[in-house]
Amino acid sequence: MSVPEIGFQLSSIAPYLDTVESLDKALYMIAKIGYRYVELQSVSPQIPDKRIADALKRNGLTCVSTQEEYAFGFGSYPIPAIERAAECGAKYISFSMIPPQINTYDQLKRLATTLERIHEKVKQAGMLFAYHPTDMDYRLIGRSPLYERLMGLLPEDIRFSFCVHSSFGRVPYAQILEKYKGRCDIVHFMDSIVRADGAEQLMPLGEGERNWRPIYDACVQAGVQYIFAEQSNWDRDAFECAAVSHAYLHGLHTELR
Repeated sequence: MSVPEIGFQLSSIAPYLDTVESLDKALYMIAKIGYRYVELQSVSPQIPDKRIADALKRNGLTCVSTQEEYAFGFGSYPIPAIERAAECGAKYISFSMIPPQINTYDQLKRLATTLERIHEKVKQAGMLFAYHPTDMDYRLIGRSPLYERLMGLLPEDIRFSFCVHSSFGRVPYAQILEKYKGRCDIVHFMDSIVRADGAEQLMPLGEGERNWRPIYDACVQAGVQYIFAEQSNWDRDAFECAAVSHAYLHGLHTELR
């Protein structure tokens, strides 16, 4: 049984992705840590696609996937995102952030029809389309979560990209991985603690409250191909946090080699 490759979700370092120079430096730092695979998100739209692709190649990084926010432009105008993903050599385009005003099954069916049209464009560009639920997508429509209803309306070849953190307290991760076994290629790991003031603080993997060993093992059993470390706010330097997460994931990874 193969084990997932480990990678890094670039939205974790969004403030460092706003110019060509800062992007190149950030990618150099991520590669220096030891990551070889990334998911592209939060890179400035002002940076030309070819400059992003060149920076990835120069730093020895493979762009596995891009992630786009449906509610913030991708749903109405997906072509630029598809072109960027293709230029960067991505295998997948993931979409997230279903509009919060979608609260009925009929609205969801209309959304699914739109997504099928985008799916055809993604396929024509030679990539796989994937749905990445965020926290709000675990809300109920009738008796079922929105994400589950939407997946039931979409073609079987649309993949499921899963953030374990989003589902906690809503749907058990093992249930989701089992349900979408063979359809879930990418999983995000995000760790956290609850501070003394009651607020959540994201942490590097292994420094939060999760026990990742059984979650990692469940990903292996489900045939997940990539696990991405993700941390969009930090308690110290962002690249130091990325390095701690890499070391922790690498430890889980090598135990099963």
